Parts: sequence; C-alpha cells; structure tokens
Amino acid sequence: MATDDASNGENGNKNNGQKQDNSAAGTVKRTVRMLAALADLGGEAGVGKIADHMTLPASTVHRLLKILTEEGVVVRDPDTHNYSIGAELYRISSRVTAQVDITAIVRPYLEDVANAFDETVIFGIYMPANKALSFTARADGAQLLRYRIELHRPLSLVWGASGKAVLAQLDSATVADVLEHERGLAGGGRAPGSAAELPTLDELERDLQAVRAAGYAISEGEKLPQARGIGTPVFDARGVVGSITLTSPKDRLPHGEISTIAAALIDAARSISRDLGSTAANFSPGVVSP
Repeated sequence: MATDDASNGENGNKNNGQKQDNSAAGTVKRTVRMLAALADLGGEAGVGKIADHMTLPASTVHRLLKILTEEGVVVRDPDTHNYSIGAELYRISSRVTAQVDITAIVRPYLEDVANAFDETVIFGIYMPANKALSFTARADGAQLLRYRIELHRPLSLVWGASGKAVLAQLDSATVADVLEHERGLAGGGRAPGSAAELPTLDELERDLQAVRAAGYAISEGEKLPQARGIGTPVFDARGVVGSITLTSPKDRLPHGEISTIAAALIDAARSISRDLGSTAANFSPGVVSP
C-alpha cells in the first residue's frame, strides 16, 4: 500500500511563500489548525494530505504530529503511515461535549436576527426520542408579540415552520414514523392553531420537498392562530439538530420581506451549524442530511 509520510515530501507543500511564524504562539495556532484539519479530513489522513490542506511544509506537519502522537492526541498507523484521532482527544472532546450549552452558542445569532428585523427569533432543539421539537432559547426585537411562546415543552414536527424545517431533513421512514406518532395524539394530531387535519404521508412529503428546495419553511396559524413563522434547519456534525425560526403576527410581516428574512436565517443557521461542528458537506438545507 502506498504510504503518505514526511519522506514523500519533506521539502514540498510550501506555505505559498509566506514566512512561517516560529514563535510559541505560532506553534499553538498551527497545532489547533492541524487538529481541525484532521477532523475535517474525515478523522484520518497522511502527512502529505494534511500539509496540502493546511498549506504548510510536510516537515512542519510531521514535527507537530510527532508531538501530538507522544501525548496520545493522535495515533499513527504503522502500515498506512496515516494519522487519526487518538484516545486522549476522544476523552477530552467527550468531556467538553457533555458540558456544552447549545443555548449559549445559539443566543448571539438569535439576537442578531431579532435586532435586524425587530421580531422574535426562537431556537428549537430536535428531540428524536420524543419525535418532537422543544423551544429552548429566544431573542426579542423591539416589536412585542401578541401571543405566548412556551419554552421547554414538546411541540409538533409536522405543524409550524420550526418543526417542518427539521422534519424536511429526516429520512422517509422517520417522517412516516413521526406522522404516525402525531396521529395517535389527542385530537388526532390536528394543527393546534387552525384545527386542520393531519396531511397524508404523500401530502406531507410534497410539502417537505418544497421546504428542501427553498432551504426554509413557512407556516401561517398552524401552531398559533395569529402567527407566521419562517424557519431553517440547524446541523451539528451528525446531522440536523434543530431549527431557528422568526415568528411574528401575520399582519405585521409583508410577504415581500420573506426572502430577505429567510436569507438572514439561513446565514445564521450556517454559522450556528459551523460552531456545532457541522461542515459544508453536511450543512445543506436543501438536501436530506446523512
């Protein structure tokens, strides 16, 4: 098997003629970038591939990988000469992940969109075990709502832009399961805001296809009678994790502004997704996530 080690390009992969910062701070920066590169490259790569990705000399990459290997942060396969994430980094990342407050990450982005449009923006987290969504954070603009938004309780994935933005990113079997679950709820799963009957699976799939094509969902009076929502999905490294939605009274949001609001929400969702570990490859509101 062909190898990809420092010997394959010790003097190659020059950093575009730029002078390398050899200070301690420069070394720390390159080390952090290297760990991010290894993660972005699928968790395993050789020296040459990492060097190309970082536009650094292979000798520099090899030296830093040697240090990380000694600390157990990365491991080297003796057969392929590729490097992968080590047990120590898994231990550190697991402890950090367990303490991450997604709400704290999301809130600044919600506030930016809320301030831009003077309306309320909410984050809903997807709860697969409950086949539901739960609002966990909100930011309010200058214009007050005329209805109440409840946080921290299970809400429909079928009704409302916040739920449909998530549901559109799930596979067909899961969509069917969610629909069947809601059919068994009190009232037969009718829309809380309009009492509309649940759609058939074919009707729902057509709606979700439109959501995927647009990159966002729109609803009027489905969860709350007087509300309109515009929502777009948020991803982490594993797939869809929730949605952000701008909500306002129907008579206060001209249709002409929807595309502008949707673009702002998608930009915010992309930034949140990046912060949660998503990459360009799995952040794609128009395509069902892996």
